[in-house]
Amino acid sequence: MVCQMQNDYICEWVPQKGEFLKILLELEASPEPRNCTWCGNDRVYRCLDCLHQLLFCTECCQKSHESLPFHRIQQWTGDFYEESALHMTGIWLHLGHGRAPCPHAIAQAQQAAGEPLPMDDQEWEDVEDIKENPKHLCPPAGSRYLTIVDVTGVHFIVVNWCECETAET
Repeated sequence: MVCQMQNDYICEWVPQKGEFLKILLELEASPEPRNCTWCGNDRVYRCLDCLHQLLFCTECCQKSHESLPFHRIQQWTGDFYEESALHMTGIWLHLGHGRAPCPHAIAQAQQAAGEPLPMDDQEWEDVEDIKENPKHLCPPAGSRYLTIVDVTGVHFIVVNWCECETAET
């Protein structure tokens, strides 16, 4: 077995660099046709964590990620993909009824949908004044949510807690 040196590997790669660059650029472009993987409608999102980076319309993105709320998605802007978040597609995490919304919580959630939650200024005393965060890093306004931090990033998950009188606290 002949050992190759670093320069040998570079010499093999240099003639292929154009092909590698072409593939990398194709991954950032909007593929044609612009169809959702599931329903065929115009797609807006791609999932970085699904096998083959599937393309989705908003509705199919919601449905396919109900059990995968920590996947990272990107949204097509018309020119490029930008970071997005599943909470921006309208995904909710329903707790207490086997992934179904609590019938008692639906009315309360709809009532609170437009009202921002009160927040104590002391909660934010360690955060520097940031003029504008990227949209996918902003918590959902007017909703109860959990902030989850894992190896893939920061996720805000809108939560529909069970409001039944018999619910465990």
